[in-house]
Amino acid sequence: MRLRPTALLLGVAILLMSPNGCRKRQTHPPAPEPTVTLAAVGDVMLDRGIGKRITKYGIEWPFKHVRDTLRSADLAFCNLECPLTSRGIKVTKPICFKADPANVECLTDAGFDIVSLANNHSMDCSRPGLIETMHYLDKTGIAYTGAGGTPSDAALPIIVSVKGIRVAFLARNAWLPEGAWFRPDAPNSAYLDTETIESEVRDAAGQADVVIVSLHWGIEYRTHPQPAQVELAHKLIDAGADLILGHHPHVLQPVEKYHGGVIAYSLGNFLFDSPFRNCKETMILKCRLSKSGVLDAEQIPLEISDYRPVVNKD
Repeated sequence: MRLRPTALLLGVAILLMSPNGCRKRQTHPPAPEPTVTLAAVGDVMLDRGIGKRITKYGIEWPFKHVRDTLRSADLAFCNLECPLTSRGIKVTKPICFKADPANVECLTDAGFDIVSLANNHSMDCSRPGLIETMHYLDKTGIAYTGAGGTPSDAALPIIVSVKGIRVAFLARNAWLPEGAWFRPDAPNSAYLDTETIESEVRDAAGQADVVIVSLHWGIEYRTHPQPAQVELAHKLIDAGADLILGHHPHVLQPVEKYHGGVIAYSLGNFLFDSPFRNCKETMILKCRLSKSGVLDAEQIPLEISDYRPVVNKD
């Protein structure tokens, strides 16, 4: 006897039912959490002996040996330790930098996406030099943090979105630039105010998935941070920062994991003409970020040879 269509449908329904009478649901594994890779390095300076070599060998010369590593990251960060200016006039101070604006192409060629301007050399050519620096970074599409048209603007976080993950960068300078007067109505770099930085980090955490704080701090050539730095770094992690990137000492300092965050107290020099032997060890801090923070951090050891970073032969 041939089954009627209704009987056939009933049979199919029975096959799709579990023994207890409940329909089985098809399950799919959850989609992997999106991640973003960040390559962070320390001080980059494009003047003096380095500027002469760029003129002689071309814009690829400074980062030739690390270019692939930097460009392979979703985000690459450095502390830009010089103004890019042709019109700015050097202020009166013992060490003063003034880099050819054309050298900004070295940063784009290497794949840098964002730089910090909150340091004690960003205003070496006073405000005209800082304004010109911001202009050339804007022109080449490199984001910057820690400087702006007013001190209030300089203190604001810059938020970039990569693969749906919002990453906020804040930058602060603990060392006041020499030869430049503070003005509340004029371009400036962002100074570190320990009374307000915690609340500023909390505000940034409310706007982004990951908060990265760049701090120009510490004592030059010291291989360990001061107790006050450790205390502040811990407070910032507790306030919502996920990663702290330190610079200014020109030498490497420890990397610490604290309450789910990562603190690099000093990333040292990266492209610099310091003559001292202990300034020649450097690294790339490569971090994997997600909406939950820093998943892991890897230190890629390098050395500085002829002012530029190269693979560590050891």
